[in-house]
Amino acid sequence: CDNGIQNGYPDGSIKPNNNISREEAAVIIDRVMKYKGIQAQPGDDVIFTDSENIAEYALDAVKRLTASEVLSGMDNGEFAPKAQLTRAQAAKLVYVTAYK
Repeated sequence: CDNGIQNGYPDGSIKPNNNISREEAAVIIDRVMKYKGIQAQPGDDVIFTDSENIAEYALDAVKRLTASEVLSGMDNGEFAPKAQLTRAQAAKLVYVTAYK
């Protein structure tokens, strides 16, 4: 997209009907917040039991959104970066982003 919010896959495709992972959603929400001029808190180290599984491209977004309390981990202490976003998690992201 022209606004840089959704850059797509390495092959240049967007694939709008694909499911979205938690780490992909973090990147998109981080970009939406920047686009809207919302300053997220600078992120420190991410403290999740599966932090090493967060993709490099998503790590800074996860750090910022976690520090800003836009994102949180799972009840078991994981972030679950590759898991699909649930409807409840998506609703929270939209709500928090809209009212930040």
